[in-house]
Amino acid sequence: MKARLSIDYPGDTQIQVFKGRNKNPHFIIVGADIEDLDIDKISEYLNGCDWTDRGSKGWITPGLCCDDFLR
Repeated sequence: MKARLSIDYPGDTQIQVFKGRNKNPHFIIVGADIEDLDIDKISEYLNGCDWTDRGSKGWITPGLCCDDFLR
């Protein structure tokens, strides 16, 4: 499944990453423009992680450095 990316305003460097039709992001990529990111790398990371604890009471949406997701 491909990742869905969202920003709050043009030029924002905090990109929210969603899986499917979820309303809350799975994680946030910090420090890059959305055009500089590789969607395939993001989707691979998103699909390769275990998100079963995401709905738990103490869940905090992780913020990841953009380095691993650049083109």
